[in-house]
Amino acid sequence: MASIPDFAPFLREAATVAAAIDASNTARLQQVNRRRARDATDFLDNPFPVRFSAGATGPWSGRGKFSVLFREEGALIRSLCVASSDPPLMAMSTPRGIQLVIPSSYAPSKPTQDDIHLSPTFRSPKPANRSNSWSFFESEYDNMVLYADESSRKKHSPDAVTLSETEATALAAHPRRRRFASGGADGLVRLWNFGEKISRAGLRDSNHGRVVSLQFSAYGDGLLCTYANGYVAIWHDPDVYHSHASGIHEGDAIKINAFGNRRASDAIFLDERNLVAVVGDQSGVQGGASSSVGHSLRVFDIREASSSMRATWTARVHTSGEARSLALLEDRMRIVTGGCDGSLSVVDSRTRACVAELPAHDDEVICLRLESPRGRALASGCRNGDIKIWDARTLRVLDLIPKAHSPTRQWLTGTGFGGLVGTHGVRDLYLTDRSLTTCGGDGLVKVWGPGWGDFDHQVL
Repeated sequence: MASIPDFAPFLREAATVAAAIDASNTARLQQVNRRRARDATDFLDNPFPVRFSAGATGPWSGRGKFSVLFREEGALIRSLCVASSDPPLMAMSTPRGIQLVIPSSYAPSKPTQDDIHLSPTFRSPKPANRSNSWSFFESEYDNMVLYADESSRKKHSPDAVTLSETEATALAAHPRRRRFASGGADGLVRLWNFGEKISRAGLRDSNHGRVVSLQFSAYGDGLLCTYANGYVAIWHDPDVYHSHASGIHEGDAIKINAFGNRRASDAIFLDERNLVAVVGDQSGVQGGASSSVGHSLRVFDIREASSSMRATWTARVHTSGEARSLALLEDRMRIVTGGCDGSLSVVDSRTRACVAELPAHDDEVICLRLESPRGRALASGCRNGDIKIWDARTLRVLDLIPKAHSPTRQWLTGTGFGGLVGTHGVRDLYLTDRSLTTCGGDGLVKVWGPGWGDFDHQVL
């Protein structure tokens, strides 16, 4: 029998250490696998856990609580957008111009080199006011002063305007930069920096009248504008116009006569910048898109030679009724449209046909928005003031907020199917994984969700 070598104890010690390290790694791997399995189970069982209604229960329920970010009695807050960067500045269109709101918890005590546009003085909100038993603090707001003033206008084009001079009918935030675009009743699209008072540039394509919707492409290299008279315009590389700040640019857009001079209501990109889906008045027979009479959803590929007049494919939605809003789900294959009859239609882009129609609201579906940035949930806003949250995969109802905004009678001004008297409840909304921001015809901008009752804010 061979004798045990002198270095054997050290080998045994090394083996013990290696076994301990291996056991630790195995335990850590098992813990990660259990966490992943739990997360996967949570995602399958409850992919979007937050609830906002008063009757909702659970740890992620806001129990109907909200905070009022902005208030202007009797005003129509038509649109809002939120910056993708931090701090999350918000722009909203009001009759007195575009207003900017920033959470005061994000505001620095002194202006930094990156945020020199912010005022060094940040006032505290006035004492909170509890208006009812289930709402959170409805704090008053104070104005904040921007560094940009009339002297800054000299550095810009003579065509530049200020926020207070711009009555916007549509807003859209850049997905990657601290910028946003606004569209007005005169058909002019303006480009802005969040936090700056002066516009950077303007885009115009003929005189199509009122802008009803704006959307940036996924990477911000395309800007899609929908006009109320049935036309759609696409500007490629809008950052070029923004950077040069050289006044109003005319005639640089790709035009699509989507609805033959009838009403267009909304449009979105189906890919990075070339495939566009538009909804509107399906009865249009004058001018373009004559081959798709009776189809309220029309898809155009601008790479095709005839894309300015003829749709690549169309789909009948809402039992041959009219669609007013649409959204592309996260799987990039299903398009959801909201109709004048209050229903939701689901269109499969592979079969190019409507595969389902769901009863959703009692009145017109004004807006459809995906949760940002994950797309697990879909929010729908109705003219009667109701809001519903849907599972983006199964399209089952997760939550209902009745009368989130009181329907209020308003007078829409402007050319291109403007100048119409109507009652407006919810006008626009923005959904994240912990809050829901909404605006409406009652002159209020609200943020809903758990933990947002102490939400302090300032208006820039």
